[in-house]
Amino acid sequence: YKNKQCICRIKAEKAGEAMKQMHILDQMKPEEVAELKAQSVTKTFQRREIIFHKEDTPKYLYVLLEGAVCVFDDTPDRNILTIIREPMDCFAEVYLFIDEKLPFSAEAMKKSTVLMIPRSVLHRFPRISRNLNVMLSQKAYTLSQKLKLLMKDSLREKIMEYMQQHPDVLLKRHELASFLGVSRPALSRELYRMVDDGLLVLDEHGNFKTVI
Repeated sequence: YKNKQCICRIKAEKAGEAMKQMHILDQMKPEEVAELKAQSVTKTFQRREIIFHKEDTPKYLYVLLEGAVCVFDDTPDRNILTIIREPMDCFAEVYLFIDEKLPFSAEAMKKSTVLMIPRSVLHRFPRISRNLNVMLSQKAYTLSQKLKLLMKDSLREKIMEYMQQHPDVLLKRHELASFLGVSRPALSRELYRMVDDGLLVLDEHGNFKTVI
């Protein structure tokens, strides 16, 4: 088997279709979108580059345009709180509207482009308020899906549920262990058991994939 330090790709070959996502610019007129983007910052982050730090003052609504972002608690264990991978999905939006500093950090999981909309301009675009309400409801659904995952009785069930919810997300072994709430050695043992049992295959790059 490959070295345990290798990156672990978990791929679900037959993941269910994701529900249609509302995005922040839906139903906005082209001239409104152009005005909004002109007053915002579009920035590309390299893999592992920090987008914002824990304890930063919220200044922007962050919108993923391309790539993938992980939000983590910035402790020694570096627990992953959520993964943003859908284009036009937002993150850190809740903290724009309360008088609190950001309680977590975010970094690019691969080369990623993010639209950073200043808080000061959001009130000029009423459609954004409606879209945010819908998106917050969708995020509540996503959290319920993670709760569903964490309530699985066995680690194997958690791994299979993760594969269905997060196809093609690239994580290091310790990051996946953190996301699932298990130890890294326990995760590695179970992944290799699943290979032995014919549920997963391990390719020449050290990536785990489901067996059809």
